[in-house]
This record gives sequence, structure tokens and C-alpha cells, in this order.
Amino acid sequence: MGGKAQARLSCKSVKRLAWPRAFSVGGFTPPTHIFCVGDLGLLNRRRVNLAIVGTRAPSLPAVLWLEEVARQLAVLKGRLMIVSGYATGIDKIAFMRAVEYAVPTVAFLPVIYEGMQLNLGPGRVFCSEHACVFRATKHWHYVKRNRLIAGAAEAVLVVQAPLGSGALITARFGLDYSKPVFFRPPAGLKDLGGVLFMSRFREARIAVNALDIFYDLSPFMYSKLILDIVAKLETVEPLKRYMGDSKRLAKLLYTAAFNLQKVFEKLKVASTDKYKIVLELAKRNWIVVYRKVIWLNVNKIYGRKEQ
Repeated sequence: MGGKAQARLSCKSVKRLAWPRAFSVGGFTPPTHIFCVGDLGLLNRRRVNLAIVGTRAPSLPAVLWLEEVARQLAVLKGRLMIVSGYATGIDKIAFMRAVEYAVPTVAFLPVIYEGMQLNLGPGRVFCSEHACVFRATKHWHYVKRNRLIAGAAEAVLVVQAPLGSGALITARFGLDYSKPVFFRPPAGLKDLGGVLFMSRFREARIAVNALDIFYDLSPFMYSKLILDIVAKLETVEPLKRYMGDSKRLAKLLYTAAFNLQKVFEKLKVASTDKYKIVLELAKRNWIVVYRKVIWLNVNKIYGRKEQ
């Protein structure tokens, strides 16, 4: 599940590079060079880079939420790269799930040093501004690492951040560099840091799921997430007489701009079935959870008389 076992690093394998084209810039001024080790081929191709950061001691709800988001992001593995700090907790979970789902990932470290244990393997790169000189002992080493995480990403997702968390520093850097910053919906005291951050910086937003992250960030990747979600649904019972293939339904919803009324017209759904279909979708929480996806006006779909 994590690929190769952790191996001790030799400084001979560390490469000094110019700021790779695979990393975002935005309002960030990158360092003149950076030290990297691992699958360096990843650094030659542009992807959408999503930074996932958080506390070293996450709550169970935060871990479960991240696991679900990681599963959703797996469908984007050809166009997505996960950026993290490789620290214990949320960052390490994000890194390991990226490896599990074959999503390219880059981990920024405060320092790379001789004998360091790293989970090296295909699809993963480790980078730092400092290599083979000393171990990270000062607070500013970690702050510089957080700066690189925000600078290399198109967006920053903070899964959980208590007061004083380094993830909040990364989030602030993200806003400074004009990057979108998202927080998991707060659900306890460990999320207090995020709540206060969002109350102070209104640009930060809540992400209920992966869809909220890519809604503005990448329309193409947003549509891929939608198609994957719909394709995995079993066709709702009342629709079986109109179509038996959920992939066809996914394409139809996409081409109809996710408008159920247009879908019903295209399939020539009988008025007596419209209510059943809407009710069935509501039961599955599909309409509620993905309310951004389907424009739904009940009166227009099955008329006031049928209410």
C-alpha cells in the first residue's frame, strides 16, 4: 500500500535543479534552485498541483474525510499532482493515498540530509531548498518548507488545523500568492484554527468534497469528477425503462449542462415517472450532495398539479 519500504538516502542521488516547470508560480517568487530526489521525470510535465496539509494529530473524522476525498481524486491521476509536507498526520496520509491510487506526488521537506529515510519509488519526488548540509533544527526551516508547498500548488486544501498549526502558515502563504485556499467543514475543537482563519480571511472557502475544490480551479477536471460520480451510480429504478447504461446517463447529464428537465425531455420521460425519479435521486442524496451539479426546479419538472 505504500510501495517500497523506506530507504536510507544517499546525498549522491540528490539533484540540484532550477525551479521545475511542473510547479506553479502565481504570485510566488521561487528560489533560484531546489534539491530533489526520486522520480524526477514528474518535474518535466505540468499538472494541476493540489497541496493537502494539516495537523500532525488529526481527528478520526478528519482522516475519514481525507480518505474519501483521496478516492474521489484518484480519477484525476493523469492530470493531478498532490503536494504535501510529508509530516506525520494529514500530510503523510495524503502522500500515502496518492501513492496507493497512483497519483503523482511531491513532498517538500525542511532539509534533505544524508541517511534520511524516505519512501522512494515511481511517481514520487522529494524536494527541499537545503540538502546534505544539516538537519532542520530551526522554526524558519519549516516555514520555508510551508512557503514552497503553497508556491508550488495551484490550490491549498487544509484538512484540519488547530490553533498554532503550521498548516495555517501554508494557508496564509497560499492567500499571499493569490492561490485558492480551502478548508474541510469544521467539526470540532481541532478545527478551531481553521474557523478563526476563515473568519479573518474571507477569501478562504469551505470544501465539502473534491467537487468544491475544482469547481473554479479546473472546469475540465470538475467535469471528469462529475462523470465518474454519475457513471458509478446504479441507474435509478424509474429510469430503467428509458435507459440501461449509467455511462450514457453521465454523458447526457454533462451535455445537457446537468439540467434534469432537459434530460427528461431528451429521454421523453412520462410525467408520471418524473416525480419518482426526483424522489429516488433525493433518497440517494445525489441531488443534495451534488446540488451544484444539477439545476433542479421541481415545479418545472413535474408541474404544480403533481405536487
